Amino acid sequence: MPTIRQKLTIQSVQEPKSFGTKGGQKVEFVCDTKKWVTFRKALFPYILVGEIDADTEIKEREVDGNTYVDRIVSQVYIDGKGVASQAQQTYRGDGDSPEKRASIEAQQAAEYTKDLWIAGKFLDDSPEVKALRTWVLARLTPQVSTKAETSKGTETSAVAKPPTKAAVPVAGAGEITLAVPKEGMPEGKPKARRDPMILKNYTQLCKVCNEDFGLQPKDVLKELGVSAQSEITRTIPECYMQIAAVMEGPKELA
Repeated sequence: MPTIRQKLTIQSVQEPKSFGTKGGQKVEFVCDTKKWVTFRKALFPYILVGEIDADTEIKEREVDGNTYVDRIVSQVYIDGKGVASQAQQTYRGDGDSPEKRASIEAQQAAEYTKDLWIAGKFLDDSPEVKALRTWVLARLTPQVSTKAETSKGTETSAVAKPPTKAAVPVAGAGEITLAVPKEGMPEGKPKARRDPMILKNYTQLCKVCNEDFGLQPKDVLKELGVSAQSEITRTIPECYMQIAAVMEGPKELA
């Protein structure tokens, strides 16, 4: 059947599920007692309980003599505009790019190192922990352009520089906290940060940004300086740290 744009009322939504052998994901949900599904990751944050404006397809397939009906959402519209780029196609089993694979492997290695560090398998001064600290700190330092006023009142362009004595992450019950050098340490215990390494996909990023900062999916894209999920080039943990640095500053993350 052709693609039909229509309003759907969602009663319930399941968590994203993996399928196949190459990293495919889908979200299943129920509308008017019927089961629907979307395979487009860019749509996952918009599949929420309530009414959606969507492009839909209904397909029939035969398996072992039985007929099955697939009800698929291929696009969601917000204020009349499709949220998923047309260049972003439904998963078809293609492998990840070398850059994406390298990014995923780096995140997995960092997560593995953090878990072993927290469990006491790595010492604070071990090469693995030093590498983890360097990797995290490199992503906690936002490289943003600012304007600084000179003493004469004129404006000049400047680039934010990292502090001369950077904070370093220390282990603690599944979280990363920042230990500040004593000279600049405020009284009391350093505030715990949400561990960005637990974020695995764009859906989780939108969820925690809503919980932490009250941002909607479109606000997340705005803070990242892009208009669609397909334009994001950073890893998901890097995206969270970039948004957190802007929203609350590097010492105020929850």
